[in-house]
Amino acid sequence: MKQQSSVIEIFCCYAREDRGLLDELKRHLSPLQRQHVIALWHDGNISAGTEWEPEIKKHLNDAKIILLLISADFIHSDYCYSTEMQHALERHKQGDAKVIPVLLRPVGGWEIVPPGDIQLGQLQALPKDAKPVTTWKNRDEAWKDMTGEVGKVANELLKKSSISQPGIHNQLAEEVAQKRAHTPAKPKFPVKKVEENFAFKFIVVISVIIALLASILTNISAIESSIRTTLFPVASVASIIPKQEALDKVEKLAPGVDISLYEDKFGKPTFINHESSFINPNEKMGKFVEYVFVDKYFYLDAVTNSEGKVLYFALTIRDKSFNPIFKNQVFQIRLGISKYSDIPGGPDFAQGCYGANWFAYYETRYFGRLGDYEDFGFGFNTAGYYPESNKMVLRGLTNSCQGRPLSNQEIKSMKDLNADETFNTYAVSDPAIKISDYADTILGVNYDQVRILNS
Repeated sequence: MKQQSSVIEIFCCYAREDRGLLDELKRHLSPLQRQHVIALWHDGNISAGTEWEPEIKKHLNDAKIILLLISADFIHSDYCYSTEMQHALERHKQGDAKVIPVLLRPVGGWEIVPPGDIQLGQLQALPKDAKPVTTWKNRDEAWKDMTGEVGKVANELLKKSSISQPGIHNQLAEEVAQKRAHTPAKPKFPVKKVEENFAFKFIVVISVIIALLASILTNISAIESSIRTTLFPVASVASIIPKQEALDKVEKLAPGVDISLYEDKFGKPTFINHESSFINPNEKMGKFVEYVFVDKYFYLDAVTNSEGKVLYFALTIRDKSFNPIFKNQVFQIRLGISKYSDIPGGPDFAQGCYGANWFAYYETRYFGRLGDYEDFGFGFNTAGYYPESNKMVLRGLTNSCQGRPLSNQEIKSMKDLNADETFNTYAVSDPAIKISDYADTILGVNYDQVRILNS
């Protein structure tokens, strides 16, 4: 029998600035997902190489529950307000979906938008009393209240779905009856006794084998731990993640979230720097912290503010065959394979250095949908894997590590020189943050920080 879907799809409409709160929401909805009551979807689930707008429209049309994550940035975003929200309210009006406003942050006048038949204030908003999540003393209580109500709506929709398909229950009953009819009778006692004796001996043998394997693995782990502690007494060593899992994780990286989410994915950082000569000591930007995560396949450099919010991240590949795909509404690149000529437009900023033992170069470009523009960086970094031709290209730098951005003429010269070159580092900033405010000369990790790991 063909099994029919019994999961309620939920679509989340949100502004990029609220990505951190969306991640909190996802964690609190995970019990409902693990019970197979709901399936949560947002545009962060779009896989590399997929056209983003048709994919968003498809899921917006399929969803039975649509959560509008309300904030000033949500209402300010033309795409969230004029496209996603309008379509969601039209489906609500037709009875095809339930639209639930979720108040994330305080914003005046949300109840009276949009003009038309249905305004947000006419819908039952969450959490309780439409009190924004960020204003609760205990934010977990706000999410608990919100997810409880979402669960009720989802279960009601499931009940309606099962009532509208009564034939399914009859088919299940028939299958159960057939299985019982074909179940063999229990063997008599003597046979059972023989089986039990055999099972007991089998279990004993397996237990001995497992104990021996556990002992061997424990000894190996102890030796490995000793070696790592000797080589890296201060910093934690590189985590080892299977290649495909590593690709899946890095391709979903995003700025604007709490650094704890990076730690959940990649483990403890290998280095934490509160000051770095390769990051601008820009007092106007406030205090910042640099976190460096090291893996067999990549280096991940994340810069946060004093509260732990990721301002920008830079990923540098260490392995020639490790080629994560990153995409935007304007471009799609494959790190270590794509060339500078594959990136549309021209650089807004560029900086580089060619020294005796290391080199670095990066340029930034500004892309994004209306209301969600971000700074993107593409660079060479000595710390990662790079072809020898990169060195030859960077000898064309004329500023020779003078600690200043390249002039327009130098940028033009580099654009001609590196058009056919691949880059090994990719970076993205939070909206309204410039990568160049924090990355001076080097995009990503400093070679001096990690060269011992490469030796």
